[in-house]
Amino acid sequence: MPSWSQLEKEKLFSLTKKPATKLNWSEISMKMGSRSPVQCKSYYQNYLKQQLNPNPRRNYMWSRADIIQLWTLGCIFGSEYAIIQKLMGQFTNKQISSQMLQIRTRQRSIYADLKKVEIQKDYLQKISDNELELQCNIIQEACTRIKSINLVLQGYAPKETVDMLDILSIQSFFVDVDPSQLYEPYSEEYKKRRLQRKCTEIRVQQ
Repeated sequence: MPSWSQLEKEKLFSLTKKPATKLNWSEISMKMGSRSPVQCKSYYQNYLKQQLNPNPRRNYMWSRADIIQLWTLGCIFGSEYAIIQKLMGQFTNKQISSQMLQIRTRQRSIYADLKKVEIQKDYLQKISDNELELQCNIIQEACTRIKSINLVLQGYAPKETVDMLDILSIQSFFVDVDPSQLYEPYSEEYKKRRLQRKCTEIRVQQ
């Protein structure tokens, strides 16, 4: 199949940029004159569609801060990706579950190998120091944040010991609650809301 000329690309772009109804590829092919319906549809699906309907979340790159936040929320909410997605916002459920799986797989691989003393030196030569340090720092920082958050939730530490953004992000799905109510007495309000949510889930399942 001959490559698309710039003139053909511009013409197809103008014929498909209207988001109205389902695209009629036979009609578009007739207007193009030089391309079959299959060729028009194929080029549109593979090249033009993303330009016409950009999805900012599709190609969003995960930063170190994003990974730490995801790991922290994953330790608290487990596999409740719908809740994690609401808290993180810029990612889809599929992106979150996929990234969480990659993190867990990578970390299991690293630390399972590091526990084997006989291959520890060989393994360390295969991965970069930056890679290992990044993984260690992610776990350490996430665990520190989780510990601080849990202390606040249980009432053993003042709210100043944990970043306010952590508190608000973790509790943001309690949209009907004033954030100030989640501090004093923090643990009782938290337990109450979790219990209400659990009861709702049970009723839905029944």
